[in-house]
Amino acid sequence: MRNIITTALCLAISACGGGGGGSPSAQPAGDDAPAYVPRDVTPDMTVAITVALYGDSLLNLEAAKLRLLLPNAQVLNHAIPGLRLQSLAVVDGEPATVDVIGFGTNDARANPENPSAEQFQAELTAAVTRQQKAGHRVVIQTPPRTTNAITRGWTYSDGVARFAAAARAVAEQTGETLCDRFEDSQSWPDSAYLPDGMHYADATQPAAILAECIKAAIR
Repeated sequence: MRNIITTALCLAISACGGGGGGSPSAQPAGDDAPAYVPRDVTPDMTVAITVALYGDSLLNLEAAKLRLLLPNAQVLNHAIPGLRLQSLAVVDGEPATVDVIGFGTNDARANPENPSAEQFQAELTAAVTRQQKAGHRVVIQTPPRTTNAITRGWTYSDGVARFAAAARAVAEQTGETLCDRFEDSQSWPDSAYLPDGMHYADATQPAAILAECIKAAIR
């Protein structure tokens, strides 16, 4: 595997992500978790690259923040809220240096139309292999944990964990960079999410870790 980025993450409360230097100790997940502060992350990306984002609403939330963190990168956002991997339509011929593929949350819903974790793994392997053949580096981002067993009427059970494991297996198999958002999110307090238990309250810090994964992918 080219690189594995696994970082204990604390999400920012403020919309701008400012204030507070240093990284606080990890807090246990739960409604009683104390307030947390952002850490300062300034990627030193100086090489002009093109980054294409393919994913769902979580990756879409990170896009604007990623542009601020990687000012020399052209960030092409193809992440669509509600999108599942099986509906992915990669833009052919796009001159991306790095493709970020982040799915699993919508795919993990208990829905007869959704794939099994095994089918998801096969589809993700095919997508990554296709991008490799086009000469692109790939960052595979696992889905984060959800805070409720039932979110917005969608039953997740242990589905997110199984789909995250499938994404890890693809990164191992293909040798591409893993951005393990599921592992990171084990230390996040529930207050890091919106009331729906799925979306980030602030995408600043998730985007900062993704920026580090992108840097690792092109080293």
